[in-house]
Amino acid sequence: MAANPLTPWQLYTQLYQQQLASLKATESKAQLYQFSQQLTASRLALIEQPVSVLKYKPALTPALVRIEILYICCLNYQWPIAITSLLLSSSFCSSLHADVLAQADHSVAKLTKYPALACAKNQPQNLPHNILAILSHCYATQRRLAYSRQLSLSNLLTLAEQLTASKSAAVTTTEASAVTFDSLSQQMALLIMHSGCELELKLLTVLAKNISQPVAPSALASTTISLLSNDSMVAQLPLDDYAQLESYISQHPVMATHVMQRASQLNRQRQHISQVKLAISLLGINALPLLLARAEVQQQLADLNLPNHTLLQQFTQCFASALLLLLPGELTEDKAQLIALCLSAPLWLSPHNYLQPIVNIIRLNPAQSHLNLPLTTLMADDKYLSHVQLLLNRYQLGDWQHAATELISYLQRKPTKLSYLSLGLLTAWQGAKTTMASAPSAQANASAPLQQLLLRLQQQAAANFSYQADELCQLIASKTHCYCPLQLDL
Repeated sequence: MAANPLTPWQLYTQLYQQQLASLKATESKAQLYQFSQQLTASRLALIEQPVSVLKYKPALTPALVRIEILYICCLNYQWPIAITSLLLSSSFCSSLHADVLAQADHSVAKLTKYPALACAKNQPQNLPHNILAILSHCYATQRRLAYSRQLSLSNLLTLAEQLTASKSAAVTTTEASAVTFDSLSQQMALLIMHSGCELELKLLTVLAKNISQPVAPSALASTTISLLSNDSMVAQLPLDDYAQLESYISQHPVMATHVMQRASQLNRQRQHISQVKLAISLLGINALPLLLARAEVQQQLADLNLPNHTLLQQFTQCFASALLLLLPGELTEDKAQLIALCLSAPLWLSPHNYLQPIVNIIRLNPAQSHLNLPLTTLMADDKYLSHVQLLLNRYQLGDWQHAATELISYLQRKPTKLSYLSLGLLTAWQGAKTTMASAPSAQANASAPLQQLLLRLQQQAAANFSYQADELCQLIASKTHCYCPLQLDL
């Protein structure tokens, strides 16, 4: 009688055991990354949702439980599939290494309590830079790394390993008993009780919340699609009918919140406005498209759930403030904010946001340490211009297309003749960079090109202004309350 064929899930778990046996037999380190990629592709191809796996699949090994924990968090934050794959591959590398190699090397055996670090130490030549970075930044709290030097992906992997860790350091993952849903829940409760790390507590809260609310895999990367689509709720505003406009805004909480907040800021008595109808009356219908467009982009960027969202947001606010100071005759506050968002939004799409700490520490010269804004990688992105043009067209800012194109061409070191508007954009961009420079030496180096741009802009400006570089940066910082966020958040 023929045996029943194996299910896709059984084939996946069998693949892990086969690759584990292969690594043990050959004692080869070179295949570790290749095997981890195969396992990741196999898991992502399955239809099983991670919460269901944890609850209903029996006899799960710690290595497979870690994968489901990480998958739950990736789905919750709707991270791109490339980042999800990278994180799962890192976990498989750590688990396979712990299962096969930890006992063979006594110097590594001391680190069996920290599998990811052991893998990073023993595999520096066989792993890609991105995976090595994730593994080597794990257990940041135990190593007392500052928040500014941590990676969110590493913190997630650390949490997954802590939740499935054996009580005995001498027991490897293959020797450990299967992890049950009840034991996992108990371990989560213990970590919540004893954790002193704010980010770890947030991750535990997210995991606990999603344990009972499965997230569909189809949700991955949907927020990126909405940011780069031509659809906009602002374009559907019924501006010619006051009653319909009030009803439309009231039905969309994000819009209603921004309208009432803006009205509260602008009314003379600074009273809190809690009615959409009154807020529209105070602001005027003509002010709504720019205000709501700005709110829409800000919400879409927040929905991307980037760990360094506040850092990128701070840069955008500095950019908008500089625009308003340098081009007061061409821009209102809302228009300056929206243009700054359209030009800065592609920063949120860089994969480096997940793979770099907020501060780049230069050990040989700490004075040169600087914030990790992905500006250089943005300039190298061929899609940057098309993304900006899409956003400007979406919000009917076509009159700024030419200036934006000249700015981006100049930043990408292409021969470009700058008009007055594009020179204003460039000077504001440089002003935001200089203001956000974290070290005095870095600020001094950035001030010189800013001063040259200010002189050029002053020669072309119809209005008479004479900002010095330091003065402009101080004004930007005071208007935006610039504080350089140095803490990850999820």
